[in-house]
Amino acid sequence: NRRGSMEDEERATGGNITSPNNNNNHVSESWRSYLLCLKPADRWTLVYLLLTFPLLFKVPDTGSMLWGGIVLRVIGIPLVVKLRHYAAQRKCPTELNLGQWLGFNRSSWSVDINLLYFCLDGYVLLTFIYLYTETGPLIMNLHGTVRYDDPIKKYEQEWFVGQPARELRELIPSRVLGEYLHLCYFMFYVIIGGSIAAIYFFRPREYTDRASSALTLTFFTCFAAYLYYPVEGPYWTFPRPEPYQISFHFGAIVQWVLVASAKGTAWPSSHCAISVACWICAWLYHTRLALFYTLLVPGLILATVWCGFHYAIDSTAGTAWGIITSLAGVALAKYMPYHRPRHDKGYLSAPPYSAAASAAEDKWI
Repeated sequence: NRRGSMEDEERATGGNITSPNNNNNHVSESWRSYLLCLKPADRWTLVYLLLTFPLLFKVPDTGSMLWGGIVLRVIGIPLVVKLRHYAAQRKCPTELNLGQWLGFNRSSWSVDINLLYFCLDGYVLLTFIYLYTETGPLIMNLHGTVRYDDPIKKYEQEWFVGQPARELRELIPSRVLGEYLHLCYFMFYVIIGGSIAAIYFFRPREYTDRASSALTLTFFTCFAAYLYYPVEGPYWTFPRPEPYQISFHFGAIVQWVLVASAKGTAWPSSHCAISVACWICAWLYHTRLALFYTLLVPGLILATVWCGFHYAIDSTAGTAWGIITSLAGVALAKYMPYHRPRHDKGYLSAPPYSAAASAAEDKWI
């Protein structure tokens, strides 16, 4: 009887009956298509944004609410997913028509497709800046004034027989050395941007995807560690010398930059972790850049302790973590399936799509 009623209904509706299972399969395939359009760096970024979203509401009052973080997650996540999905289609060989994409009948609002690809690959660098500044308020909301510097100092005393962040300058006193180390520390920001830019503009796009995966995985795992185990570091807990006592010019510049740093973000040292990750990616994909970084990264690691910005444990953990996460990020991006943007000519090989898959994807937009 049930079979007969279904046949009668099918004849009455022209044979367009879809079973619940088929509907579920269609929804599942649709979500999978959106997921596959995200590059590895997008996935690490979106996972971090989603996992930390509930933490934004763990506040004592609405005045402490991080509205910027809420807007970033509510608008940024769907926007990136939708644009990545659009960029994977065959329908946009030269430009993105914003008017039609937003549902308006306007053809004058358009963005060059190469600019779209560039923005989609570069937005992660901007999120690093905001999400780092967000960690300070989040740490305060989660932990209050509790910091874990005392256990770190205890381990430091046991493992290094002293406090290197305070004593290393006395052991090796030199304003010339201090100037060089502060310069290396300041070049951290150049190392990040320079690595991505050099690989993006002068190497195949596959290498950019892998390097971006390494950097985002390193950054966000460090941020997660700060939220779980905040440590202020010796810069805030030990008496610090005046810049002119340990350097010439760059000491004052670095200390001016550190005024805006988030407290509680010392362990592991993201300066060490990210610098090492950039150095490894440079060795893999841009040897000349890696040789230049040889003049900076070892000095930067030493600077974190000699200049008193991090405990030796912070720097050791950051260096080790940078090696692990960078290699893991590169390997995951190399073997993780994802759809490349259809018309990005920066890739070495064409996207491995069949004609049937291409036709199916054109229906998803």
